[in-house]
Amino acid sequence: MIRGLLKGSLIYLIGDILVKGVHLISLPIIVSQLSAEQFGFYDYILMIAVIVNTLITLEITQASARFYPELTAKKRQEVYTSTAFYFVLTASLLFMAICSIYAADLSRLLFSESKESTILVALAHISVTTLLHLTQRQLKWELNPKGSVTVGFINASTFLVGLTYFSYTNEITLDTLFLSSSIAAFFATLFSIYKSENSYRFKVDFDVLKTMLLFSSPLVLSGIGMYIAVHLDRFAILHFLDAEQLGYYSFASRFALISILVMTSIQSSLTPLIYKHSNEPTTPEKVSCIFNLFMPVFVFVSVGALLFSPEVVWLFGSEEYYSAITVLPVLVIASLINGMYIFFPGLFIKKKTKLISIVTLSSALLNVILNYLLIPVWGILGAAYATLISSILLLLLFYKLGNQHYEISYSLSSVVIITLSSLMVCFVNHDVVVVSLSAFIVKVLIVLALSLCLFYYIKKNGLMKGVVRAG
Repeated sequence: MIRGLLKGSLIYLIGDILVKGVHLISLPIIVSQLSAEQFGFYDYILMIAVIVNTLITLEITQASARFYPELTAKKRQEVYTSTAFYFVLTASLLFMAICSIYAADLSRLLFSESKESTILVALAHISVTTLLHLTQRQLKWELNPKGSVTVGFINASTFLVGLTYFSYTNEITLDTLFLSSSIAAFFATLFSIYKSENSYRFKVDFDVLKTMLLFSSPLVLSGIGMYIAVHLDRFAILHFLDAEQLGYYSFASRFALISILVMTSIQSSLTPLIYKHSNEPTTPEKVSCIFNLFMPVFVFVSVGALLFSPEVVWLFGSEEYYSAITVLPVLVIASLINGMYIFFPGLFIKKKTKLISIVTLSSALLNVILNYLLIPVWGILGAAYATLISSILLLLLFYKLGNQHYEISYSLSSVVIITLSSLMVCFVNHDVVVVSLSAFIVKVLIVLALSLCLFYYIKKNGLMKGVVRAG
């Protein structure tokens, strides 16, 4: 299992580096022609799109993830895959058709002014990306990381091409951003269907659909709750502050992509392998070994974000965005911790969907309370702290409850490392911004020294040997 994980994770990591690299290239182009306020509204619509995606699909992709690896007969796999595909296609088209009728009303609700054209292209974006989300994940369940990575790269690079064209003509607006993303998602979806063409047939089994929805429907609240636990800060910032502050915060959150990159590369490969081998007696030990080996990575990314956040904002933004420096490392840590639930899979393996919903909603509720308490006091930094604290609660609950259903032994030192790294990032003061060659050289030397320490830690504790032995 671990050899498969390492191979798949490497492919996903390389692919994610390419995709996130394209998105980072896109960021300076976008902020050069959008004001911070416009960028804030752009991020606001993207957040709404994710919630809508979860609602209209009833999280059926989660059912595909759970049932597909267990199916051995090719015909049964085709039935499950095709049923999910046509359900999502129908739901997306119905959603776009109904909302298009009320585009003017939605425009006034979201913007307090007429932006009907923006609503229409945003609806197209939501519908197409919903289908892309399903078809790209299907490649993961088929253990085809190369295909999934290629789809992601096609989506990102096509978006960049459209963005470059509109930048050249000085026409980057909310409308052209969503138009570019819709076109990119459309071509990426076609390619993902092509790569999984043997999985899709003109078949819809309503009994299978019922089975899948009975499993996935309780996860709708869980999915929304988990998303709110991470992103409610944006809604709260818009409520307590303004779209300009949201723009600064959204700019900083883009660089949490670094940590998301690490987690998704592991998650994309680890999740289907855990489901497939969950009944094997050696699986808990293997998951524990991977978790222990991940801890040095956690420290390295955390310290890197803390040290180089001024340089990152200087390179990809401008002085206007220096307010993002204080929140960037906190958001990186929060994103890492939020994705670490994959190392505590007990509730997912035992299909405790209602309990999963309770856990994620509890984290979301705490995030709501903390945002309302901290944002009026500390502004966008308060929002970042709220996200971090609620992510820690989410992780602790998945650990405690998951281990009651599927026991895995974890190293205490790994838990201590997470705690100390989080505290370090929170309490370092970034009020003084220094971007210079000498400061950069000092930071590089610190990272090199840290790398040697982490290598020594890995060797002393035999973490690599443990992984090889378990694999």
